[in-house]
Amino acid sequence: PKFCGVSRRGLFGDVVAELDWLVGEVLGAVESAGVSDETIVWFTSDNGPWTSHALRGGSAGPFRDGKGSVWEGGVREPGLVYWPGTILPRIESEPAATYDIFPTILKLAGVPLPADREFDGRDIMPLLLETDKTSPHDCIFYWKGCTDSSYCGVPDESPLVNKQNPGLWAVRYVNVPLPPKPE
Repeated sequence: PKFCGVSRRGLFGDVVAELDWLVGEVLGAVESAGVSDETIVWFTSDNGPWTSHALRGGSAGPFRDGKGSVWEGGVREPGLVYWPGTILPRIESEPAATYDIFPTILKLAGVPLPADREFDGRDIMPLLLETDKTSPHDCIFYWKGCTDSSYCGVPDESPLVNKQNPGLWAVRYVNVPLPPKPE
């Protein structure tokens, strides 16, 4: 109730205000405990705005579409990584993905990735520390939908399930050199 009606953006804005306050509380507790220099805080989202709710569902700014799509507005979200004394404040435009968090944290902990499977994620600490200014990805794949309701964990009648179409795919090429222009 403390945050109901506090913003000009309705329920969505109120939730953002409460999240802002909660993150401040967590960061304050970390600081009070004297462990901020040894604590990495990662804050991100799993998808773009809920466009079916108009501005009450957020905004993708200049990007097309939102939650549930493979357009940039659905898959491109801000990510904030905070580690005082280690990661300098700045804006990074090189692409990374939420699936990069797992291998990055394991590497920081000195734990190898399990060798019995492939991982899409990459260690992005060199990017965060600016020791490497390029994304570790050649491309990033996005997928929406499924052909089997048991795989998605949704009922068969869900719009996510389409037995004839394996889903929507998108590829974002990152570090792939373009062929030379024909003369």
